[in-house]
Amino acid sequence: MSLVLLTACVIAAYTERPSYLSLLLPISVASLSPLCRYAGISVMMAAVVAVARKNFKHAVILAVTSGAAILGWLLRNYFQAADFTNRTWRFHLPSAAQLTEASGTLVEAFGGLALAALFATLAVFTFLHRRQRASEPKVNVTFLIAFALSYVVVIALSLFF
Repeated sequence: MSLVLLTACVIAAYTERPSYLSLLLPISVASLSPLCRYAGISVMMAAVVAVARKNFKHAVILAVTSGAAILGWLLRNYFQAADFTNRTWRFHLPSAAQLTEASGTLVEAFGGLALAALFATLAVFTFLHRRQRASEPKVNVTFLIAFALSYVVVIALSLFF
């Protein structure tokens, strides 16, 4: 959750003054995001979408450099464990036990910790909303929506592989 909020903040700073120099912070945060596994991949995709709304060329640079970071992690894994991901890449339908566990996780997500996360998200959302001028597109709203959608897709796909 912290990585998502940090990425939203650095993208807000980038949108105020888009330049190659101000792009370095979103690149560094997005490049570190694979450390969070599935959420990190979603952060990278959402950051690229949000930056693309402001400058497509910068979005391509962000995607390439973040992708290079993932490639670096995969190569590191290969040299450490003689395997890129420690998984076999084969399609399979999720079992009933996996679907039950996934639904249980979703139900738990609406408990106490989720409320705290919701309030933190609303606070950051309010902060970001006030920082942007009324005439600018809401890039951070785009980032948060793109993150939510891409995270759902990544988690759904992870059930099948």
